[in-house]
Amino acid sequence: MEGRKSKKLVLFFEKKQRIGGSSIFLIEIAKKIAELGVYDEVWYVNHKNQELEARCEGSAVHCCDVADEVFEDFAGADFVVPANYLLVFLTRMQGIQTGHLLLFDWHPEMIAFLENQFPRKWQACEKLIPFFQQTKALAFMDKSCKITADRLASEPFPNKYIPVFSSDPPQSFCQLKEPSSGRVSIGWLGRLDSDKTYALVNLLDMRKKNSAMKCLCRIAATTEYSARRLLHR
Repeated sequence: MEGRKSKKLVLFFEKKQRIGGSSIFLIEIAKKIAELGVYDEVWYVNHKNQELEARCEGSAVHCCDVADEVFEDFAGADFVVPANYLLVFLTRMQGIQTGHLLLFDWHPEMIAFLENQFPRKWQACEKLIPFFQQTKALAFMDKSCKITADRLASEPFPNKYIPVFSSDPPQSFCQLKEPSSGRVSIGWLGRLDSDKTYALVNLLDMRKKNSAMKCLCRIAATTEYSARRLLHR
């Protein structure tokens, strides 16, 4: 989307929930882009949510309630949309005839989630994947997402990534001295889906070999299936 002449950027994410990591992530992307001044206007479109809108206070990001269905002013804009929300986006924005679309793949199964929305998913895959490649319409969160998408394609996708960053100022948690209790607590921060499971299993194996590693204290951002699979192992 670099070099576009659009004056507006719209990040679209229609999901009814109180608050969540994915919605916060898009909010933070919107704020960073607004700070750069590349666009005259940056919009975040979702269901009305006071907590999410509060995160935009003091920034140049505008919030739009998707239920209002007032999208005419977005004609000709650049849009960033999670890949599995493509059909939802097209349904909502069907009155808009011009614009540029960048699909964001932030989960290894996201293309599969999109395919499952079609009656004949393999036919959808055969047409959609080449189209995404030709138009360079797909960006990824990490290498795992790209590898999964590449398996469905005749040739690899371009290395196009949207960076992950912290919404809070970085803090140092490093302690150079040994804990007095002799206990070391380890936290796992991030996804725990099928592509990450073996990394955690490796960590558990290291814990077995090292008597100082007494506790695995936190596992975050996991799917129910992956959690059950890991606990079973």
